[in-house]
Amino acid sequence: MGRVNGLVAEQTRKDDEFDLEVMARLDVDLASPAQVGRGMGLTKGQVSGIKHRMIEASKVCPDAAIKPENQDGGMPARWWA
Repeated sequence: MGRVNGLVAEQTRKDDEFDLEVMARLDVDLASPAQVGRGMGLTKGQVSGIKHRMIEASKVCPDAAIKPENQDGGMPARWWA
């Protein structure tokens, strides 16, 4: 969920792509949260918060794909771009 003037708003595709880019910089580029934050205009804490929310969401909705190419890690880096 994004925030608009401090209020919780529905997550948009743009928000999803932003969160995916944060995760790619952490997991694919192996950048630190501070490096990702500097490059994307976020604090280290905001980067850590995005990662935490993504991890928690994956616990609620685990990967149920059967084909290896559809499983977590099966897509090429930055497939959404």
